[in-house]
Amino acid sequence: APSTTPTTSSAPSTSPAPSTSPPSTALTNEALQPAVEQLVDSYDAVVAEILTDPSVASDPGNELVRQYLGLFPQDSTFANGALGFWAGEASAGRFYRPGPRGVMYDSTVQSVELRGEAEAVAKVCTVTSIQIVDSAGAALESQGGVNGGEVVVVRVGDDWLLRDLTEAPPDDCPRPGDS
Repeated sequence: APSTTPTTSSAPSTSPAPSTSPPSTALTNEALQPAVEQLVDSYDAVVAEILTDPSVASDPGNELVRQYLGLFPQDSTFANGALGFWAGEASAGRFYRPGPRGVMYDSTVQSVELRGEAEAVAKVCTVTSIQIVDSAGAALESQGGVNGGEVVVVRVGDDWLLRDLTEAPPDDCPRPGDS
């Protein structure tokens, strides 16, 4: 007959749980999406502010530059490369303004896919509406439309940060005016 005696373990219960995957906070694509949306919204907002006067991009002490760099892991090649490009735009006398839509960037996170405990990729659609002007405010160029993108986010400590942003075909992106 099977034993009805409860089994007990003599192993001490003081061993710490592994910190890599706490069971109480199972990470899912859906659970991560709001954090990614917040990162992308913050990115759009601070980039638009920097581009209004891209000369600030060469000043590491500038508040906007600090906000921008705070969205990325320390010493991010991507972030520093973008700042260098924007500083070059300022040197070339190119300044950015919102186009007819009223905002330079309006991004929507379409999906988030985890690639492990500390990395995920989001598919993003961005509607751009940009006017590039010279230092006197005269229009030089306009940019607009729907762009697709992939955003790689990584976990650093308890925070999710941007690692890379790359353009991708906007195949799954709704067009302005689509409902």
